[in-house]
Amino acid sequence: TGGGYNYHEIRNILLTTPGNIRVDSRSNTALLCNDANENPVTFNIEVTNDTPIALNNIDFTNQIQDQSGNLLDISKFKITSLTATTGFTSSTLPTSTFPTNNITGKVGLAANTAGIITITGNYFKRSLPTNQNFKSVSTVNVTEITDGDLSNNTSTTIVNVRKCNILTNPSMPSYNK
Repeated sequence: TGGGYNYHEIRNILLTTPGNIRVDSRSNTALLCNDANENPVTFNIEVTNDTPIALNNIDFTNQIQDQSGNLLDISKFKITSLTATTGFTSSTLPTSTFPTNNITGKVGLAANTAGIITITGNYFKRSLPTNQNFKSVSTVNVTEITDGDLSNNTSTTIVNVRKCNILTNPSMPSYNK
């Protein structure tokens, strides 16, 4: 009925290789103000086991890096907490002491499940030049299976650092006399 064309937009589609592990990450903010004393940031990192068997020794690494890929010093960004309870069968990740912004450990996942690691930290005032960024880089690796698609074993989440100004409206009356 009619010779029309319908175009549909598809967003947020994830194509992956079945039968492997993968990692994906997000943050609660994409932008921080460089003039704020502290800027709390939360990274949620999802590790997925798409295999039909349980994996008990998934190597997990996360680093908070500057935009050049160097480990960010804890005087600039300090991890304050890490939880790895959602979905995991085991975890050797640290949960209380973070001497650097480098996290390593092992996690376990049941077959065809996912787990979420939440890392929270603070970016400190003017630690990086304005208009730069820092990033959370998460990597998973496993030797229990042959992972046919290594391209989805690393995920990077970037947070931009900007100068934030308080906007004023010059047409509004001023009541300071």
